[in-house]
Amino acid sequence: MRGSRLLMRYVAREFVLWFAAAFLFFFSIFFVNVLLVTATDIMAKQVPIEDVVRLVTYSLPQIVHLSFPFSTLLAALLVLGRLSGDRELIAVQALGIPLSRGLAPIVGFGMLFAGLSFATNDMLLPASTIEFNRVYRSIIYRNPGLELEPDSVKQFEDTAIVTGELAGEALRDITILDRDSSGELRVITARDLRLVDSGQQTGVITLRLGDVFTHLSGSGRGDFEYVSADVLDYQIVLPEIIEALVDIGPGEQSSRDVWRSITELRGDWQRERDRIRSGLAYALLFDLAAVTEGSELPAPAQRASWLGERRERLQGGLRKLIDADGERHGRELRNHLFEFHKKVAVPAGCLVFTLFAIPAGLLVPRSGRAYGLLVGMGVLVIYWALLVSAHSGGLRFRLSPAVAVWTPNLVVLTLAAGIWGIRRWRRGFNG
Repeated sequence: MRGSRLLMRYVAREFVLWFAAAFLFFFSIFFVNVLLVTATDIMAKQVPIEDVVRLVTYSLPQIVHLSFPFSTLLAALLVLGRLSGDRELIAVQALGIPLSRGLAPIVGFGMLFAGLSFATNDMLLPASTIEFNRVYRSIIYRNPGLELEPDSVKQFEDTAIVTGELAGEALRDITILDRDSSGELRVITARDLRLVDSGQQTGVITLRLGDVFTHLSGSGRGDFEYVSADVLDYQIVLPEIIEALVDIGPGEQSSRDVWRSITELRGDWQRERDRIRSGLAYALLFDLAAVTEGSELPAPAQRASWLGERRERLQGGLRKLIDADGERHGRELRNHLFEFHKKVAVPAGCLVFTLFAIPAGLLVPRSGRAYGLLVGMGVLVIYWALLVSAHSGGLRFRLSPAVAVWTPNLVVLTLAAGIWGIRRWRRGFNG
């Protein structure tokens, strides 16, 4: 019993050390990606470094969430690879200590890290996303050049904005070309432009123009109107801001909020599907009555083509009736289901990876750390590719969200079962 406890503490200590190293490795990779994607462009626009640090900090929960399962797999394979390479596992079995005692800490840590990964994604990520949006909006309003570049022309739907140089928090020499409510061409010129937070919804901002002159062409030839003002607030929807701000969608919400949305969407989807089916059923009955009653039959010469046309309409309507599912609500519902299952499947990967690492690490007794590193990186590449393609592929081919999202874990478990069978066939298991 004492030997078993010593073995468990020894394996646990080795696992924690390798996990820390692996976690630092994957965290650094994801962190550098965030810096390249988020921070580089912002710093190039001379945004204060403290704001950049805050944005990067609010991006950390997503990095931590993904680092847990990957680090768990790599740490487990490296630990078992070292113990196998140094023949310590053979020595343990020679002393009569069940090998399962030494593997228990690895499985236990897999369960622990799965819980930590889920908590990070379910509690910290929603709060950090809200703060990320708040900080980014404040940066945009203080630095209009971040979205409206100086000395450039930008087209936003039916509005074109021509900007001059950037002077502090304002853009100089502004020209706006748009149309008024009646469709007449309007030209607005201003000395400067500042972005103002008017409390509108995300993506709708206010451009505060100074020293404004507005020229509006009239309906008649040579007719025009003009207006001048010291200050003019001009509201516009900027798609770039909508894209830049991280939308708080189902992936950034807590699992409880996502499930609540799923319940509401299911009701909407069912009502939409029933409405579509009722309309199609009514149209089918109308065409069917026209064919069976024969009250509107054409002349005999045209009757064959008329009946053929009605038959095709009936067949097409029947197919639509079978397939009717409220497409818009159906897509949104499937998207929420994908994200809900993903919130559980990715953290569960910590436990799945440990169940894979045990037979994989014990398959080659003299493998060493190089074998563990090679196998670990190969499995991670396969897992990541399946995870990335699960969402888009599932939506495209209408796969069940549960099947699409859990497939990477099932693939890893299948590989684990196959390796376990090979090991038992080759050597048996002395546990």
